Amino acid sequence: MKNATTSATAWNTKPLFAVFIFLFLLAGRASAQTFDSLAAEESIRLQLERYPASTLQDIYKSFFQDAFGPGHLIDNPIQARLYMEEESLKSHESLCELYEKAGAGDNYYRVSLSLVASGAVKSEQLSDALCRSATMTQSPSAAEWQSTWQKIERITAKYKHLLQGYENDLHKIDQAINSGNFMMRHSAAYNRNYHPHYRIIHRTIFETEILPLIPKPASEQQ
Repeated sequence: MKNATTSATAWNTKPLFAVFIFLFLLAGRASAQTFDSLAAEESIRLQLERYPASTLQDIYKSFFQDAFGPGHLIDNPIQARLYMEEESLKSHESLCELYEKAGAGDNYYRVSLSLVASGAVKSEQLSDALCRSATMTQSPSAAEWQSTWQKIERITAKYKHLLQGYENDLHKIDQAINSGNFMMRHSAAYNRNYHPHYRIIHRTIFETEILPLIPKPASEQQ
């Protein structure tokens, strides 16, 4: 009888253990999705400092890229590499940084195609990095992305006097999110002023494989 009681007690603890594991995993997921408002605001401030012609649409695009990565660009890896090589020929006109974090920099960097044009990074290397980057982060759900953008949006309100067409962009972005079509292009003003030519590379790949290939400025060389 004692063994039967012990067995029954052990069996009864299994559902409780399962619930504990579920709550533990759920807590870990919530922790991983914690929104860093300070990092987000610093990213917005830095973008407006570097690219004062940015609109809210451009800020949205930056945070979108960090959350979703470059998956929409990798339908055909060979074509993606050929297009990269072709676009790199125009990269001399770009006024963007050689590399910079997308959004708050949790996941992805923007890497200028001028690095391919200069020969610092081979097109095959960057193309391979791009393809691998597309699978390295799980995209947020529609509800998660909407919640995240609402938090970012509240921060951008502090800077709306610096963002031309703010209210119009606000409405356009809300419509896009509600329709489930989250992706947006750079604004005409951003393209006209800065001529962006870059690719989105995952942070771990960029920092370990691409960054060491980029020549340091003369001021940093020993």
